[in-house]
Amino acid sequence: MPAALSTTTSIEAALAHASRLLAVNPLLAAEQAQEILNVIPEQPNALMLLALAEDKAGKPESAIARLRQVIQVQPGWAAAYFESGLILRRSGDSAAALHYLKKALSLKPDLPKAWLVLADIQAEMGDHSASDLAYCQHLQYSARDPQLIAAASALVENRIPEAEYGLKNYLMQYPTDVAAIRMLAEVAARLGRDIDAENLLARCIELAPGFHFARQNYGLMLNRLNKAEQALAQPALQRLDLPADRRLGHAQFFGRAGEALQTGGGLEHPDGGEGDAGERVGHKASLWSAPIIRFAGSPRQAWI
Repeated sequence: MPAALSTTTSIEAALAHASRLLAVNPLLAAEQAQEILNVIPEQPNALMLLALAEDKAGKPESAIARLRQVIQVQPGWAAAYFESGLILRRSGDSAAALHYLKKALSLKPDLPKAWLVLADIQAEMGDHSASDLAYCQHLQYSARDPQLIAAASALVENRIPEAEYGLKNYLMQYPTDVAAIRMLAEVAARLGRDIDAENLLARCIELAPGFHFARQNYGLMLNRLNKAEQALAQPALQRLDLPADRRLGHAQFFGRAGEALQTGGGLEHPDGGEGDAGERVGHKASLWSAPIIRFAGSPRQAWI
């Protein structure tokens, strides 16, 4: 049974309890959220939890109705529009989902999963230019995703099985996340599975043609596989105008897949400058001349 609210039980504690229940027992989570709403009608967090619980319980229509209540109470809450978009997407109403996702991103651009779903919908609708842009926006904000940061850390520290496990689990949830696909290609390259790496990078480019680092990686992998003509056809290798691209001529590639010695200096900041030695991933890098992750300051930040 849900914990009954009383004068000694804080709303925060009750919300936290409902949030914990959400993952394991949506029905109990819904009951706990309703208990809160009985005390404080239209409490936005309780309404949100109730909507999520109803969605998990297989009641998407009711969940959408609750989220509309949330939006009435908190019209500037991006999460309410985002969750509405996700539920509508799963329910097959892509046009309505697109509307809610765009509204969420107008309020809070730093929602990488929203950019990803938006890109998927636009691709399905045939709007490939908009889809490509959305995928690139997703890439920009994915650097803060804790799951991708954990996988990138494992790659940097050469904990390859851990990185592979984490990325495959992540991609089961988000199969079109091009940042994660590129990182999994890095795993494949380090393990000598060059054909897998080639196919993964081709999928990146199919989803996000403007993902220049993936094109660069793809060209390098094609070259490794003795497909020089295809490699030279990659625009990222024809126009070396990205910060990492400028170091391609200074990279010495070894026989072991996925390793290179960056003899031209350290990894660059996204703005083109170089960080201190303590901030860089290191001189011994992967096959990719673009960094997988870069830590700076405290707490650590990643550039994927």
